[in-house]
Amino acid sequence: MTVGKKKAQGFDASFDALALPKLSVGARDIPAEGLEREYKADRAECAALSQVIDLGAISEFQAAYAITPDSKNRFRIKAHLRARISQNCVVTLAPLENAIEEDFTALFVSEDILEKILGDEDFDAEGDENPEPIVNGRLEVGRIIYEHLAGAINPYPRAKDAEISQENGMEGTGGTDADGPFSVLAELRKDGGKS
Repeated sequence: MTVGKKKAQGFDASFDALALPKLSVGARDIPAEGLEREYKADRAECAALSQVIDLGAISEFQAAYAITPDSKNRFRIKAHLRARISQNCVVTLAPLENAIEEDFTALFVSEDILEKILGDEDFDAEGDENPEPIVNGRLEVGRIIYEHLAGAINPYPRAKDAEISQENGMEGTGGTDADGPFSVLAELRKDGGKS
């Protein structure tokens, strides 16, 4: 239910299992002019998050965000996140370090407003802005920040020098048909089946 360029799928339950008190904001604590906050994950938080997202490691993760009241029980958030992550190249399996920077916006609304929005027959779940619920009077900013981090990660990272072999279509092997699984059969045909 997040808003932005990408949305991570299937991470909701895992993110909810993380302890995110630092990134939870009480709706009553947001002044009329809004507020701005910054967050930098410590080593333990980076390690926990890397396990949830199933990454080799997260060496750095930080976010800056501003929350502005839109109207009664509606709040808008603009956020910028930055991370350095370790992954393995899908071609060579060599370790890679990638930098991520992502900007996104989101809308938080009270649960009664959320029901009205989702119940509107003109609401387009694919095209319209999908609001986040304010739960027990709190905006769970951490969950959507972590979801956007997960959504910004390249699921198929590739090293710059990793290439696709044109001979057999195998990635990064540099092999030829002679190295393929049918090379033994080809040799058998050459010598008439004698070995």
